[in-house]
Amino acid sequence: MKKKNTKNKPKINNQNCSSSSIGFNDLPIEVIREILLRLSVKNLGQLSCVSKLWQTIISDHSFAKLHLQHSPFSTQRCIVIQNIDVYDAQVVDLDSLFHRNSSSSAMENVSLPLNSVKWKLHPRVHVVGSYNGFVCLHREPYSLNVWNPLTGSYKGFSYYRHIVRNAYPVEKTWNSLKPLRITLLSGFGYDESKDDYFVIAAWKDKKEENHFDFYSLRTNSWKSFEVELPNKPRRRDPGLFFNGAFHWLPEDVNDDTILVFDITKKSFSVIPMPERKITSYYANLVVLRGCLALYTTIGSTNNNKIWIMKEYKVKKSWTVVYNIPRGFLRPLCLSSGGDLVGLSHGGLTKVNVGSGERSYATNVQVSNDNYCQDHKSIMYTESLMPLPSDSEEKKKRRKKRKGQQEENQSEVKQGKRRRRTATGTC
Repeated sequence: MKKKNTKNKPKINNQNCSSSSIGFNDLPIEVIREILLRLSVKNLGQLSCVSKLWQTIISDHSFAKLHLQHSPFSTQRCIVIQNIDVYDAQVVDLDSLFHRNSSSSAMENVSLPLNSVKWKLHPRVHVVGSYNGFVCLHREPYSLNVWNPLTGSYKGFSYYRHIVRNAYPVEKTWNSLKPLRITLLSGFGYDESKDDYFVIAAWKDKKEENHFDFYSLRTNSWKSFEVELPNKPRRRDPGLFFNGAFHWLPEDVNDDTILVFDITKKSFSVIPMPERKITSYYANLVVLRGCLALYTTIGSTNNNKIWIMKEYKVKKSWTVVYNIPRGFLRPLCLSSGGDLVGLSHGGLTKVNVGSGERSYATNVQVSNDNYCQDHKSIMYTESLMPLPSDSEEKKKRRKKRKGQQEENQSEVKQGKRRRRTATGTC
């Protein structure tokens, strides 16, 4: 038998290999950030528990903002408040909902961030708006909550002292299905120039003078825009926040303009609506394909028509993109396959825009209202964004810890000097 020649083969030093191996945390922080930015929010939530370094990176405000803007795994969800008697809701993945294999895992039950109230057993809860992963909720009579369903962080506040006790009296039964029904205009949005989230409210005081105010989540206070309100009345639904501005439809069906309030410029303007032959219809605004969209339902035929404004604020760019016959549909979004997903007679419905064929999700009940106007559901994008008040508190705590550390270090140095001085004199 021939013996194997082992003389020329180098010996492997296992100890040297293990000591020279590089771990994930040994990489530069910028490289770790880039890797984490490519993961989904669900994975990031799990990884934040792995190490303090990862938790610090993931919980950073700038990281959360970058992930929201550039992540390839941007996940849209629909939150559905199912029952006015229970403070529970469902978070629904609309893409998975209509797939037989994954429909059961497409829904997740969540508890709303609302405490029980003594004065009334079951007050109504409505949705005001959503932006950057936050959902704004209104609970009767005068409570508002801005909530991140993914992280669970929220901020609650009341508008009773600032608005209600100074406002012109409104019949309690009027507009009972709408949030902030005492206001003339309302909505939830974001001011990028100040990195602040606002709840806005236009209202009339007891002297019948108009006010246009906003609640800042960064300062936790009500302030005035000091802007004169337009004369034409608007529907009292919360405004749609899009492209840095709020949008409201007219109350009068003969009015052909959409009212716009730019949050940065602090000014009102109007957008002309597309020309319509029939004025008797139900209409609302939505964002589709990243554009402002208007949908209408003709009451007599229940046919639906959807326009998209391909170039913002340009009337000629209004284009009819969908004609949907046979039954009401209030669109929420487009599925990954290009189908329309929306609300229809109390449930979620998917419509194939080519054939008009409909699929129904019978396991999700949304509303008992035929036109789904009671503000029980809204689309939002999952994010790790912290509330401005949370970010400020973290900065204050870091600053305080840093100050304490510096103070302790100076005390140690002073102690050493005293000991040296005492030793020298001896």
